[in-house]
Amino acid sequence: MEKLNIEGKRSGKGFVVHKAMLISALSRVLAERLNIGGVEVGCKGIRKYFSTLSGSNIIKVLPDGQCLKVLCGNHNGLVNAGDWTTEDMARTLCEVKVSPHYTVQPNIGTGELADAISQVLPFTASEDTRPVLQCVNIIAADGKLTLVSADGFTLSEVKLDCDGDGQVLINRDDLKGVANALRKAKRARVSFEKSEGELDSTVFVIDTELIRYTWTGYAGQFPDYQKLIPTEFNTFASLDTIETLKAVGSLVALHDGDTEAAVDLKVSDGVLALSNPDDRGQVQLSADTTGQGQVRVNAAYLTKVLRACQGMLDFSLTNGYSPMLFSQNGNKVVVMPMLTNESKAEQRAEATEATEATEATEATEDTEDTEATEDTEATKSVKASRKRKQVVTV
Repeated sequence: MEKLNIEGKRSGKGFVVHKAMLISALSRVLAERLNIGGVEVGCKGIRKYFSTLSGSNIIKVLPDGQCLKVLCGNHNGLVNAGDWTTEDMARTLCEVKVSPHYTVQPNIGTGELADAISQVLPFTASEDTRPVLQCVNIIAADGKLTLVSADGFTLSEVKLDCDGDGQVLINRDDLKGVANALRKAKRARVSFEKSEGELDSTVFVIDTELIRYTWTGYAGQFPDYQKLIPTEFNTFASLDTIETLKAVGSLVALHDGDTEAAVDLKVSDGVLALSNPDDRGQVQLSADTTGQGQVRVNAAYLTKVLRACQGMLDFSLTNGYSPMLFSQNGNKVVVMPMLTNESKAEQRAEATEATEATEATEATEDTEDTEATEDTEATKSVKASRKRKQVVTV
């Protein structure tokens, strides 16, 4: 449910507003249907109708039963309930209210929040079999608003400065279009409320100077994502997303289409090399690098990361089989690699070393336990001998 708050004057059951302000406000509505004084109409249709009116900068709208009387200069129009609606149209609704003044005390930047939503939405799951991963996990705590999304192969985390406390899961489809609407807003405030009649349900609210957006949270448990974010690396590179995106596009164009397109990333001294697995194409980009390493990544995942994160992007790598990290201004995207024969061999070798180290540690502990047991038995024998001597002496 959305609430559109328009600054204007009341006129009986209707209102009088500036036409440009009304059209601008309606452009931020995400709902398909609009409720004006109890008359429900299609939002896009009535917005287009208002934009065609001429003769005056002022529009007067008067609800009259199941219709709306519209006055604009010399134009008199009649809008019936149900106009511009269809049976298959979503039942999302926005209620229109008019007040002389509406104030929002902001606690977050509109542009920052819009960018954060745009960055996490591409990394939500599209399969209906994983409803929790179709949601964005929104957490407010310790002066930070954290937005997290994951699809099983990629994970995105964005943190913003924001006061408040709460946690909620919001479906990806409910958040579509919010970013564009927020970029038109001047002020924004986020908060968490309890749903009326549902004790265990949380409502996520975004207030702007014109519209109040509310979403009821999904009942589910988001995975413990923090342990999935790697923290130890030995290879680093700083890359330009625009140039890297062009390079990936040229390599994907050479893909035969029988399997998923993949790109090999190789970091060396001052160079980030991108190539096809079959060596049909290669692009070398200058980059600030530390260490050396190579990994294979799904081209679609890499493209999604580069489009979501504009500008300079830091790339961190541990080996060819561990998750890689893309970071930018504290925001993080984790991507699982595609295994190659080399990375599988590397993984087996490390597993063997770990097993041998564990066995050696256990053998050492067994030896120490045996020696400790022998020392204990020797000590007991000495004590028993002393007791016998004491008895004989007595």
